[in-house]
Amino acid sequence: MSHSSYQSARSFPSKCYCGIPPKIETSWTSTNLGRRFVACKFYDAMSGRRGCKFFDWIDEEIVEWHRVITNQLVLEKKLMRAEIGNLKQEVCLLQDQKARLVAQNEKLSKKLRCTSMDGCSPAKTGCNAVIFYAAIAMLIIVVAKLLVA
Repeated sequence: MSHSSYQSARSFPSKCYCGIPPKIETSWTSTNLGRRFVACKFYDAMSGRRGCKFFDWIDEEIVEWHRVITNQLVLEKKLMRAEIGNLKQEVCLLQDQKARLVAQNEKLSKKLRCTSMDGCSPAKTGCNAVIFYAAIAMLIIVVAKLLVA
């Protein structure tokens, strides 16, 4: 992360060896995690480009227990992000399943209305009424549970 200003007991030149103001960065390596430094504006950690090689630490060196704890926290954060991604996928799958069940419920409800409007009960059409209505009730319960989740 770059910052436009910083406070430190140490003073740094207002320009690097290139003659332009240096930038402030934060190290994200496991050995200097969270430690701020000032470097040439052309410094790029990703590519390894160092510009004019102007570099100095702003923060003091990190003590070992701080390094260990910080690295553990960063690892936990990565694991949580992965878990969130998995949970989002699971939510999508459940939403799809819910949509299918709602459509199935609507289809069965429509069928039920059609047979009721014709004056035919499930028993008259050869269906066992108790089983038929129990199946509808179970489907409604499943849909309701999905809606709550």
